[in-house]
Amino acid sequence: KVLFLCNEDSPRSQMAVDFLSQYGGEFFEVFSTSHDPQNVNQMTYQVMNEVGHNPSNPITKPITAGDKLPRFDYVITLGCQETITDLDLSKNSETVEWCIDDPAVQSGTPEKQLQQYRSVRDQVQAQVLDWLLEKGVAFD
Repeated sequence: KVLFLCNEDSPRSQMAVDFLSQYGGEFFEVFSTSHDPQNVNQMTYQVMNEVGHNPSNPITKPITAGDKLPRFDYVITLGCQETITDLDLSKNSETVEWCIDDPAVQSGTPEKQLQQYRSVRDQVQAQVLDWLLEKGVAFD
């Protein structure tokens, strides 16, 4: 079981869930949650659709300090290391931080924002594929 954890279940975690479900879904159950879950935003849909993906991550129950999370084999945070400081993750086998900027906080023209989303999408996809290789998972 893999949990992607971030402050707002941001585009990064939504993209990561989608990519890991596609490439490693037969090996891992994939989840995400956050302190303040959000709907998948339009730019995330657009850039994921450009590469043949349709994110469908439902809004999850928010987590708060003191919540007891179920056991996960892996907890992966995406530039949100501060998210886990108030959570008890001691039952989990491995916690990993992927430092990827949140495109949702970028400003600029819509085209500049879209370029940032594309860049983050590509980073997340590469990170997922690298992680699967580290775990010895073959994928197509």
